Amino acid sequence: MTARHSSLLLLLALVAVLTGCGRYSGSAVEQSDQPPAAVETVWVDPEIVFSDSLVTLIRSDRVDSIAADPSATANHRSPSVEVFVYEPACNVAVSILDAELRLVHPLMIRTLKTGFYKLTVTPRSFRPLPLRPGEYFLHADYCGRTKSVLFRVD
Repeated sequence: MTARHSSLLLLLALVAVLTGCGRYSGSAVEQSDQPPAAVETVWVDPEIVFSDSLVTLIRSDRVDSIAADPSATANHRSPSVEVFVYEPACNVAVSILDAELRLVHPLMIRTLKTGFYKLTVTPRSFRPLPLRPGEYFLHADYCGRTKSVLFRVD
């Protein structure tokens, strides 16, 4: 092979690398006009750990997810916080905090075993609590971690 052929092959290779080999010039990620599908958590064989007039705590060894029903809106759901206890035993405290993150009302302090937990507050039970209309947080401290979920009282 001559030096001229080598230079031509090198030039063709350089052009192929810079321009690409195909016609597709878009992103490798598929683009869509559709919003990403929302998912909903499904609790596999849940058990009620405890329930009273204010809260319900459920536990499961496993959770899964499915596509959410677009007609179901989060505005009509009861405030809830989900946590995963990954230690054999873990102290868990859940409270309601105001918009300035001040304690309004403690809901639960318990030692829980390993598993997935969801604590749901019953909205009609807010009447005896001094919750004025506004934004609040359902706040969980567990296994050295924290999680807060914003909710609104009208």
